[in-house]
Amino acid sequence: MSDITVTGVQPLSRRARRERAAAPEPATGEQPSGSKARRAGSLLDRCGRALIAFLLACAGVLCFVFERELRCTETEIQAWIMNSTGLAETAVPSVNNGIPAVTFHADDTWISLRLIPQCAIAVYLGAACWLSAILIRAPRVRPVRLFTALAVTSSGLILLNQVRLLVNGVMFAEGGREAFNWAHGPIGSTMMMLGVAGSLAVFFALCIRRSERRA
Repeated sequence: MSDITVTGVQPLSRRARRERAAAPEPATGEQPSGSKARRAGSLLDRCGRALIAFLLACAGVLCFVFERELRCTETEIQAWIMNSTGLAETAVPSVNNGIPAVTFHADDTWISLRLIPQCAIAVYLGAACWLSAILIRAPRVRPVRLFTALAVTSSGLILLNQVRLLVNGVMFAEGGREAFNWAHGPIGSTMMMLGVAGSLAVFFALCIRRSERRA
């Protein structure tokens, strides 16, 4: 005959049954859909930033490749400024010994102000595009803020270079070669150094997103 053993099992109390019913269900091994969405969004963001960085780098290269065309455009803008402000009797874009120039008439004298590659805006625009291509890879940098900063600083540098060209032309017309050397050398270099420093400060202020403060 087999033995039957009765164990001392006691029924659960009402309180124990309520606590068991209120206990959470064990977590399953499935990942929440929100995590997958965030992962897909992060991958899409990285790919988008990589594409923008590539396009900005290409834009920087194009600024150097077509720097002569940009210089021709600068001389056209400078001629328009001189004619509009009345600082020259007549100003026209021209080419002097193969170099883009703005030729203007002042005090019964024709003066040709040549724009060499070292003084062209293409150098600064190309550098700004390359800097933007590097910064766009940072997660804290939003593309909209980056393009806003690039547009503002590029416009400021273009305007500053036009002012520098105008100062060179006026100084040459009023004081001759010696005054032009001062305007083109110490004065012009100081203007561009201060302009580039200010443009960088504005660029980073507009581009870099401030970290949000936690309550």
